[in-house]
This record gives sequence, structure tokens and C-alpha cells, in this order.
Amino acid sequence: MELVKVFKDGTLEVSVKGEIDTVTAPTLEKEVGAELGKAELLVLNFKDVNYVSSAGLRVILSLYKKQGDKNRKFELTHVNAEVMTVLEMTGFTYSTLAMIPSSAFFTVFHSV
Repeated sequence: MELVKVFKDGTLEVSVKGEIDTVTAPTLEKEVGAELGKAELLVLNFKDVNYVSSAGLRVILSLYKKQGDKNRKFELTHVNAEVMTVLEMTGFTYSTLAMIPSSAFFTVFHSV
């Protein structure tokens, strides 16, 4: 997995490339988590993500909660069909996040 972080005007955009699995998820959490205090908006660009395991889902949820706890926003962008299917099947786009009080801070943008 490769990460490219760009911070501009209160937005931290992290472009992720590769797989987010048991091996790479801790790196994603550590690298992005270290920057969260600076960002009003966290954008994870998943254009080049081809696989997300349960460990990756846990990190997405963890980052989302940390942003929401500070009333800051979180977006997943350019999510491909395969990853979107995983998010939908696990409830990330519907019920799971709807149960979190700050769910208005989470947005998923699907790539066509």
C-alpha cells in the first residue's frame, strides 16, 4: 500500500494505492491518525484501492469516529465497484453509520 498525503486549506486528502488488509491497515491508521488534528475535512481517495479487508474496514470506521468526535467531516472518494460492494454488504453506506450520532459527517463517493 502506498499513501500520498496533501494538506491544503483545512483539508487532508490521502490518496491510497493498493490493498488495505491486515498487514497494511495499521500503517494507514497510524499515518492518517497522526494528521487528524489539523484537518477540518479528511478525504480518503480510494481511486487506486482494489481490496479492503475487515481490518481495513475497522480503520475506516476508527478514522471516521475520530473525525466525528471533533465535529469534523470525513469522505471516501473514487470508491470502485468492488470496494463499494464490500462497504454496502457490511452496512458502511447504510445502517452501520446511521447508528453513529455524527453520521452526517461521513460521505462515500462511488466511482462509475
